[in-house]
Amino acid sequence: MSARTWTVAGLVVGAAGIVAQRVAGVAMPVVPPGLVLLVVSAVLLVVTRWRWPLVVGGLAAGAEVAAVLAGAGKLTEFAEPGVAAASWVRLAGVVVAVVGAAVATAVAYRKETVTG
Repeated sequence: MSARTWTVAGLVVGAAGIVAQRVAGVAMPVVPPGLVLLVVSAVLLVVTRWRWPLVVGGLAAGAEVAAVLAGAGKLTEFAEPGVAAASWVRLAGVVVAVVGAAVATAVAYRKETVTG
């Protein structure tokens, strides 16, 4: 799998984690902004071959990493295992997306400068 594919997979898993958190009872807006950012970034990466969506996806995933870590108490909320599990899924997805986006961006921009 390419780094771009890993990025899309991480974004989708991160989005699924947000939906799972909502189902588990975490209070959030009707349409969570993080969910919108992750889904739109994933769609852009799937339907285009442009390089800039890699940066957008990486930044969106990075913001979600910060959001999950800001609410780190949910990661160990064993009184509500659904919330903890959903938080871990979300964190795993966005970490994979950040790493994938960094690698894919480096490869995409390196190809441009080496073959130019």
